[in-house]
Formats: sequence, structure tokens, C-alpha cells
Amino acid sequence: MFEASVGGGIPVIGVIKNMLCGNKFSYIMGILNGTTNFILTKMDKERLSYDAALAEAMALGYAEPDPTADVEGLDPARKIAILASLGFNAICTLDEVYCEGITKIEISDIDIAKHYGYVIKLVALAKEKNGEIVLFVRPVFMPKAHPLASVDDSFNAVVVKADAIDEMMLYGRGAGSMPTASSVVGDIMTIAKNIATKTTGKDLYKFYNTKKVVSVNSIDSNFVIRLDISDQPYSLANVTKAFAKENISIKTILQPINEENQASNLIIITHKTKERNIESAIKELQSSECVKKVKMFMCFDSIDEI
Repeated sequence: MFEASVGGGIPVIGVIKNMLCGNKFSYIMGILNGTTNFILTKMDKERLSYDAALAEAMALGYAEPDPTADVEGLDPARKIAILASLGFNAICTLDEVYCEGITKIEISDIDIAKHYGYVIKLVALAKEKNGEIVLFVRPVFMPKAHPLASVDDSFNAVVVKADAIDEMMLYGRGAGSMPTASSVVGDIMTIAKNIATKTTGKDLYKFYNTKKVVSVNSIDSNFVIRLDISDQPYSLANVTKAFAKENISIKTILQPINEENQASNLIIITHKTKERNIESAIKELQSSECVKKVKMFMCFDSIDEI
């Protein structure tokens, strides 16, 4: 397992395999793609549109000519599958990672996050609970007080929680030629040392355990739901009815006024609930005449409770 495969210049694989091998991991999460983090930072700090921020990332060499693997979340999904396999001593594959990208993020979403004290980050999470693993990559509302909230530009960071060390964070450049080249040279030097000392260099790390990867539908969390609704007397009633049907408790509701003085946006933060319940409510709302568009974001208020 080569260091350059995850985290650019951050030596996360060596830390998990060697330095922390005596720990039992609870979760591994992080910002594992420098390109998307750069784009989200530009949208947040400079209020660039997604397209403008992507164009700048490509001009600087952070994004590939075809940026699909980055912006659709496939690159960090591969990386979290690798880290989960190492940390939980089980084989985790790309197909088992729930994946969302950042292509649908708008400045208005970032403004909503700021209003409630969050920033939007593309987060990869691998968490084991009761012998089962949850794996996902998705844009989340990260509380500003969390260390990952201040990871900006092309930087990456990985936070691990384990029984002996509690929490640890690794931070560094995650995009660009030189950070990755640094890890590649390190891998080459390891191979060269094996050749010089006449050792095989075979990695004895094996994945012995079979663990179930569960759907994100089983996750308990707070969620932010953003709805574009028609300005009709029954619109709010239909929304609350759909939520009540799925036993979803609403924490707050905000209805901003747009430039035409028409209340066309509805922003709901829920109490802790199952994601499957949120999805069922959204499915019903999408078939309603009063709802034009729906977006959902997970709130990362307490990773331990997910």
C-alpha cells in the first residue's frame, strides 16, 4: 500500500499501518481531495461561482483536464476505502462507499451554512460501530469550531479517533505536483532500501475480518433541508405534513424573503433522525406541486453519535 495513494504529502497510511497499529479505530474522516477543497474555499471566501472556481483550479494545475473524479467525489471515495480497509482490518471497496460530489453546491448554500454557524466541506468518513462500517463522501455542514472547518485551499486533513490515542489530526498539502511527488519519492526510496538490503519488501499487512458495510440510510444525524417552494397558502402545511408522516422532528424553520418579496425558499434543520426517513419525506415532497427543488445536507455536530 503506497503512501502516495492517499493525502498528497500527508503520511497517513504509514501512521495508520505502523505508528497506530496497536489502536482500535472508531472512525477515520477527512478532507481528502485538494481540488474540491480549493473550489469550496474560493466559493466561500471570494464568492466565486462553482464554474469560476473550477476554472481557477484547472489553471493552477489542481484539477485534471477531466475533473470528474474530483468534483463528483470518486477520488476521495477511493481514498477512504483504502483508509477504512487499513484502519478496520477489513476489505472495503469503492462500490461500498456512498458518494456525492460538489457540482450542485451554490453560493446560496454556502450563505445558509454561514447563517447557522457552519461551513460546507466535502468530507469522507469511515466509521465502525458494533462491528458494522459506514462509508461515505458527501458535502456536509461542518461546525466552524471543528478543526476540519478551517482546512482551506488545496490542503487536506485526516482526523482519526481510536481507543489509545483518542483523536489525532494530520494536515498538509493534498493537491499539486510537489506534495504528491514527495510521497512518491518516499515510496521509491522504500523500494530502493528493500533492494539494497536484499529484502523482498513484501507487505505482510492482511485483511482478516469480514465486516458488513451498512447503508447511509441507517445513519442518525441532524439534517439541513433546503426547499424551493411556490408561494401558496398550503405549501408550508404540505412540507410539515410530509415530515410528520416520517416522524421527523423539526428544530428550526427559516423562510427568507427574495428580491420580489416572495417567500420561495424554506430552510429546515431537523432534530436527530434516520436518513432513510428524510429521504422518504423528500421523495413525497418532490412529487408535490408546491415543491420545485430539494437539497439535503448532513450536519456534523457530533460524529460520535452518527
